[in-house]
Amino acid sequence: MTEDNINKEKITFEEAYAKLKEAGEKLEAGDTTLEDAMKHYEDGVEYYKMCKDILDEAKQKIEEFSEKGDSKND
Repeated sequence: MTEDNINKEKITFEEAYAKLKEAGEKLEAGDTTLEDAMKHYEDGVEYYKMCKDILDEAKQKIEEFSEKGDSKND
């Protein structure tokens, strides 16, 4: 990541989402150089991936819990 050197293991979904939103807002403002715009875009892609990974992990856990609950009811 270019903007912040954040450890991916320690960032929460809310933090990653806020950074993703911030990167998008900077791009939408349109008052930046091409080089800075590319950095913001790169940051946005990284934060998007972090959000997606966190959500995918949460979905997996929910599915596992649901399967355990279903097997107890049988």
